[in-house]
Amino acid sequence: MIKEKTSFIKKCIKKHPDLPLKNAVNNILKDSYKEETCYFLNCGSSINKVWSDELKEFLSDKFIISMKQTVELAPEIVDIHIFNESHYDKKWDDIRDKRTIALNFKKKRGKYDLFFPQEKNKYPSRSKEYFESTGNFDKWDMRKTVKRMKGLGVMHNSGIYLPILFGCRRVIIFGWDVVGKWFYASRARYPSDERKAMIKTIPKLLEFYAKNNCEILLCSPGSALPIKQISITEVLKGN
Repeated sequence: MIKEKTSFIKKCIKKHPDLPLKNAVNNILKDSYKEETCYFLNCGSSINKVWSDELKEFLSDKFIISMKQTVELAPEIVDIHIFNESHYDKKWDDIRDKRTIALNFKKKRGKYDLFFPQEKNKYPSRSKEYFESTGNFDKWDMRKTVKRMKGLGVMHNSGIYLPILFGCRRVIIFGWDVVGKWFYASRARYPSDERKAMIKTIPKLLEFYAKNNCEILLCSPGSALPIKQISITEVLKGN
């Protein structure tokens, strides 16, 4: 059912290649997975602690959003694949299922179905105002604007908005850690400020999700984010 729906949505996108992005978002993507539970595969190392053949099988008929390299875990089950130019790997273009919808953010690179431009932040880079603007989730609601905020990474400025756009009632996120060697190494110039800024925005994110009647949970052991955790055992039970 879900996979057939994804195929239909992709056909609609392909059928109207000249449709303005805002129209594609509001007329094709909006509420396209209404009342579904979204299982979001993110790139933090904790996903390796919960990933298994059993989880892969459980997710095979569920609505799956995959961030960047997580598409490599099980490309045949992914419905939405999102990426930007950071750590981009051209092999993703080859391994994605033909049904999968590819969303590209920030810079036009690789093969994709829709491209979302990034808006230049009006505040000085890494200023207090810059970080505070990233917590204005209502402003960057994808149902209101297709332009994406600059800063704090593609998960924070784009990915986290997708379950709301799609009309999901619940999202369970694997691998959203904001901690660990990769996080600090890739943000060597400003790891402390960026990590604190992400954590600081979470109460506003929870308010944004509650207002849109969508529950957000993590299955990301050891995550630094103050979001309610669900165990992999509970996930596999369908809780």
